[in-house]
Amino acid sequence: STWANLGTARYFQGRYAEAAGAMEKAVQLAPNNYLYWGNLGDGYRWAPGLRSKAAAAYSNAIRLAREKLALELNDTAVRSSLAVYLAKAGDTAGALSEVAQVERTRSNSPGTIFKTALVYELAQDRGKALEALGRAIQAGYSMSEVVNEPELAALRSDANYDRIANLGAAVKN
Repeated sequence: STWANLGTARYFQGRYAEAAGAMEKAVQLAPNNYLYWGNLGDGYRWAPGLRSKAAAAYSNAIRLAREKLALELNDTAVRSSLAVYLAKAGDTAGALSEVAQVERTRSNSPGTIFKTALVYELAQDRGKALEALGRAIQAGYSMSEVVNEPELAALRSDANYDRIANLGAAVKN
């Protein structure tokens, strides 16, 4: 988990090539961890010259997340991660189908709600992305991760984002 934590830290610092390098080590040590493969895909997706490697990493993440869901069908944390990987792999319909199942559950964690916001943004449904992001922040999701998530760069320039950011400041206080 040390390599995974380092990779995550580098990702949110915008140091994507270093994130990918750390996540490569994490998947070497834990090749059956869907989160590590998904994070490796994210590092590759944003690192200059490595984007072409992202699809294979997401493919592994999707396969492993589906295997885990076969054992725990109602695990919304796994299902929301699967939705994000599907969206990043270009399967928008599959991603939205998974998100629909997640959203039928009332007791989602802030991280799970945040992942639904990512899926909606990747699916180009800004209204639903903003609404889900607002719910995630109200539930306590980290504004620092919102601010540093590259997938949300365009959303953060939306005029309606300021209302969400102010909500995050109010929740923090």
